[in-house]
Amino acid sequence: MSDLYTSLFCEEIHYSDNIEIRAKFFMTEANIKTMDAFHIAYAEAGEIDYFLTTDYRLIKSCEKLALNFKVVNPVNFLLNGGLEND
Repeated sequence: MSDLYTSLFCEEIHYSDNIEIRAKFFMTEANIKTMDAFHIAYAEAGEIDYFLTTDYRLIKSCEKLALNFKVVNPVNFLLNGGLEND
C-alpha cells in the first residue's frame, strides 16, 4: 500500500536556483516569511492544484501573487467538495 500511495501521490522536488529566486520574489512582492515562501516556491515547482494551509495571513498574502494554484484553508477545501470557488 505504501508503495502505491508513494507512486500516485508523491513527487520529489529538488532544490534549484529557480526555487530560490521564486521564494525571494514571494518574500518581497507579498511579504511572505522565508519558510512559507520556500514552501510556495516548491509547490509551484511541483505544479500542484491546491496548497492547503491554516495560516490565514499566508492565504491572504498569496492572493497578491499570480500563482497557478489555489492557496486555501483545508476546512473550506473539504466543505466545498475539494473545489474552492473562484
